[in-house]
Amino acid sequence: MMRNSTSTRAERLLTLREVADMLGVSEPTVYGWRYRGEGPLGYRINGGRVRYRESDVLAWVEQQRDAPRIGA
Repeated sequence: MMRNSTSTRAERLLTLREVADMLGVSEPTVYGWRYRGEGPLGYRINGGRVRYRESDVLAWVEQQRDAPRIGA
């Protein structure tokens, strides 16, 4: 299959454990975020297993950045 010059290589999908390790939290924490709709976006793959694109996880982390507090 030919690719055009604007296509990019597909990202490897991360497991829940890899995401938890990357963020320094437990697997149940990542499950909880997903259940409550608070965590990074994921994909259901192959029998319901959840996988995450690294770029989605990093984008979510950027959204969690604390805003500077004035006068604190």
